[in-house]
Formats: sequence, C-alpha cells, structure tokens
Amino acid sequence: MKDINGISLEDAMKAVEGVIGLAGAQDDDPIAITIIGTNGEVIIQAAMDGVMPGSIELSKNKAYTALMTKKETAFWADQEAESTRTGGPRLLENFTNDRFTFFPGGVPVKDKEGRIIGAVGVSGRKGRQEEKEAKLPQDHELAHGAIGTLKKFC
Repeated sequence: MKDINGISLEDAMKAVEGVIGLAGAQDDDPIAITIIGTNGEVIIQAAMDGVMPGSIELSKNKAYTALMTKKETAFWADQEAESTRTGGPRLLENFTNDRFTFFPGGVPVKDKEGRIIGAVGVSGRKGRQEEKEAKLPQDHELAHGAIGTLKKFC
C-alpha cells in the first residue's frame, strides 16, 4: 500500500534492507541510508554499526537535496567541480538552504509515470566510484541500488 508520498514504509524497508545487506557484505566503510517522501520528511533511516555520526545527517541532506532540486547530487558535484576548475563562482554559495549538499549519493525516486515521489540518500563511503578503483559500490551506486528496489514497487 502506498502512502501519501508514493513510497510506502514497507517498500522503503525492502530497499534499505537490500542496500544495507549489499554494503555489509563488503569489506568497506559502513553506511547510513535515508529515504524521504515528497514532503521532504523521512520515511525510513538506517545506519550500519560503526558509521560516522555525521554520515547519518548527511544521508538525509543528500536525499533532501535530490528531492528539492529534482537532480542527483552527483550532478551538482560535477557542476561545482567544473565551476571551480574554470574559476567560476562556488555554486553552493548561491543556495540559501543549509540542508543542500553537493556530495554524491542523493538520488530522486520516480514512479512509473516519471513523477518524483521521494529521494534516497546514502553516506559513509566515497561519493562515487572512479573507473580505476575497485568495484565496491560507493554512496552514489548504493543509492541507485535502492532506487532499483523501489522501482519494483512504485
């Protein structure tokens, strides 16, 4: 059953269990994951044992940024890097909401019709994997794993 946000607690729990299971099966840093609804409020939040305390709040902020801007936080990270590289202004300075973050790991959730119905934020590892790195999923890839699970139900 869907809630008013389009993502039910039951579906969000399945996504969190899948991502935590994947992250826990690897010898890498623990993560925190947050799934929020269209109202920007938390549907579910979970943290693995040993995760850095700041990662819990950052996972929420990544989800919030993805929801409010309707873009993955990796997009904003790339834009910020390009602006800095070319001597342009720092983009984050133009945002007035202190919950916005440009760290990769925040991804909007869309329903089958393409409407944004929430967002996922994952924090605790590197933002995303570089091609030359080992194939352990990082925040960005783990957030996409949760999206894949949610798309089965939403």
